[in-house]
Amino acid sequence: MANAARKYPHVFERPCLTSMYPKVAAASGAEALAGASTGTRVVVIGLGYVGLPLAVALARQFETVGLDIDTRRITELEAGHDRTGEIDADRLEASSLTLIADPLRCA
Repeated sequence: MANAARKYPHVFERPCLTSMYPKVAAASGAEALAGASTGTRVVVIGLGYVGLPLAVALARQFETVGLDIDTRRITELEAGHDRTGEIDADRLEASSLTLIADPLRCA
């Protein structure tokens, strides 16, 4: 991330990002990427063929919640079955992703 910040400073120096997320702006590259000093929590809304792989990838580095209002979908994913075929059962089981169907639990 440090290299990216040097290469694309306009992306990392946006006032809206640094004022809204001062902990992220203050963290060094590796720490921000790992979520170590930021305590970053990510919520991915919609666990379809785009959302689920994104949520699983983010869960490697951040506390991540996957939200889908389809309770049947959440039940399937908790059982290790992805009907879209994007994520295999072993990878889903190994993920620290938290799966929920109730949007109020995201707060």
